[in-house]
Amino acid sequence: MANSNFVVHNGLTVGPLSIDAATGDITTAGNLTVTGPLGTNKISTGASNVATTANYVNVAVNGTNVAAFTSTGIVLPNNANIQIGTQYVNHTNAPFDVSVAANSFVQINIQNIDSVGTQVSADFVATAVDGTDTSKFIDMGINGNLFVSPGGTWTISGANDGYVYIDGGNLTLGTATAGKTVRIHTGGLLSTNVVAEYYAANVTMIGNVNPSTSNLFTLGSTTNWWNKAFTVSATAQYADLAENYAGDASYAAGTVVDFGGTHEITLCDSDMSSRVAGVVSTNPAYLMNGTQTGENIVAVALTGRVPTKVRGPIRKGDLIVSAGDGHARAENLPQVGTVIGKALEDFDGDAGVIEVVVGKH
Repeated sequence: MANSNFVVHNGLTVGPLSIDAATGDITTAGNLTVTGPLGTNKISTGASNVATTANYVNVAVNGTNVAAFTSTGIVLPNNANIQIGTQYVNHTNAPFDVSVAANSFVQINIQNIDSVGTQVSADFVATAVDGTDTSKFIDMGINGNLFVSPGGTWTISGANDGYVYIDGGNLTLGTATAGKTVRIHTGGLLSTNVVAEYYAANVTMIGNVNPSTSNLFTLGSTTNWWNKAFTVSATAQYADLAENYAGDASYAAGTVVDFGGTHEITLCDSDMSSRVAGVVSTNPAYLMNGTQTGENIVAVALTGRVPTKVRGPIRKGDLIVSAGDGHARAENLPQVGTVIGKALEDFDGDAGVIEVVVGKH
């Protein structure tokens, strides 16, 4: 046998055995068993062929390689798999298949036992065909007890936190079976631990739904509306009820407008107008007719407090009517149908903006 070594420290049992003089390969057409201390099998092929070289061990069945043992791991040919336990179903797409009959949990465990490092985690990772260990993958894992978050666009908060994270695509969580529910638990797996349920077209929340900060996020949009809302009470940051109207122009907030013009509302250019519609809202707390479309859609405050363009002098509590040019003024003896509201502030200037309670006649 040229340029090769064959060493057995314990037992060796073989069937018909041949050694290639040129390569040093060992081939057996029968059984090859190498045992360690106390008779423990180290290699046992059973009616298969084993061929070895200086760098690896090939395991073959009926002349066909089924695995290679190298210094870096076990290499399988295409479409092959590792089967542990009793084969129950042939999962042709599973390179690693475990089938166990047990009246208990059947688990595949991976545990990182490093108790010193600060970047310790244990993960299951699937990588896309063009992915790497830093991109285009999905990762499910748990942090170690000394984990320190590395920061960046994705932050893990601390030790023993579990996570599912994907890079390069969307993350889908759901069930393929109609009529089934996706549930989220905290504190345990009992029904009392459910904090959210996603069932068919419904989402059920058990508890409050709060944004992470105030006055930043939106529920729905101008093109995607909720159908109905059922509440016991509601609180809004802003102070007026407004309705959308089609305007002759895009009028600034605080402008006094009339019903009339080419469309539905127009600039109020007359004193004590009986056609007055109201004041253009700055930030309506509730906006009606929100789906109206057009070039110049204007939200007109119908009731509530709203910043209003005015001309002085005005005293708090004065009745407010139109003054022309989109402004308002105080009037002690207004005509019927001309009152916009009541002033909430004093004002002595020629032109300015004060808060007016619209709709209070």
